[in-house]
Order: sequence, then structure tokens, then C-alpha cells
Amino acid sequence: MQNPTPKELAPIKAQATKAEKYAGALVIKTDADEVKAVAELSEINKIGDSIEEKKTAIMRPLLDAQKATRELFKPLETSVTTAVAILKKKLIDYRTKKEAEQKKAEDNIKAKVEKGSIKMETGVKKLTELGQIDNSVKTSEGSVAYKTVRKARIIDPTKVPAEYLVVDEPKAKKAALALNGLGELIPGVEVYEEKELANRRY
Repeated sequence: MQNPTPKELAPIKAQATKAEKYAGALVIKTDADEVKAVAELSEINKIGDSIEEKKTAIMRPLLDAQKATRELFKPLETSVTTAVAILKKKLIDYRTKKEAEQKKAEDNIKAKVEKGSIKMETGVKKLTELGQIDNSVKTSEGSVAYKTVRKARIIDPTKVPAEYLVVDEPKAKKAALALNGLGELIPGVEVYEEKELANRRY
């Protein structure tokens, strides 16, 4: 469906603007004012329904097409993501093993120097011959760079200080509302009453 032009939307825009101005200026002091406001609320909500209907008529085919496109490409993307993750892990595993072997060789040379099995000059020469492991690997197709990054993870949630805990707000509210009464029925969670209204359009 083709998008409506600004000119085509002008009438409904005028209605919406008028509704906003009316709501802002409205003063309810009597029962008659209340009845009139309810009638106006219903009419204004009808304008909103009309806007939603027009928007949905345009958006629905686009959303359906977007969903279908995502479903079409998802298996392909999953395969590529999996392949990349596997390769990265294997490269990191190889690099970790290589660095461990390098450190072992260096420690071995240093230990021999300390024991006096080899001279200091010989040890330095052997360490120099070992060389340094390059932190990057380049090819004509691309390159990778290895780096060590500090990370953190929770190993025992029961020991985490309260200041770092996040409240499960939806769960806490649901549990509090399931109890009878008002007030702080669960520590830190208040149950209170607030007036709302539901508008039905005829």
C-alpha cells in the first residue's frame, strides 16, 4: 500500500491538533462537564483508532515482509556465526598453547642459568633465538590480532554485595499484587490504589 501524502493526512492532522488543544483547555467542574468530556474522549479516541488503522494498513505488509526476510536469512546467518565462533576458538586455543610452550621454554633457559648449567651469555643468546610471538597474523585475505583482555564473571551470586544486585521489578510487583491489602506488603514494594478509566467507543 502506498503511503498517504501530507495532503491526504491533512484532515486527520487537523482533527488531532484540535483534540489536543481541546484537552489542554478543558476544565471539568460539573457533572455536565464530565458527561461532555466523556463524549469528547470517545470521539478523540475514535480519531486515534482511525490513525492506528491507517498506520497498520501501511505497516502490516512491511512487518510481514521483514519477518519473512529474517526467517529466510536466519539459517544462513546462524551457520556463518557458528563457523566464525568455532574458528575463533580454535585459533585462540592454538595461540594459548603456543604461548604456554614459549613460556615453558623461556623458564627452562632461565632455570639453567640460575643453576649454572649454562652461562648467562648462552642463556641470553638462547632467549633471543626463541624470539617473541607476534600478536598478529596477516594474510592477503585479512588479519587477526590477539590481545589479552581483563573480564569479570559472577562465580557465587550469594556473595555479591547488595549494591550490585538488580531487582526483578516485574516479579516483585506481581508477588505484591497477589497479596491482599495495601501498603508495603513485601519489604521495599508498596501496593497502592490509583484511579483509572476505560473508554469504550460507540
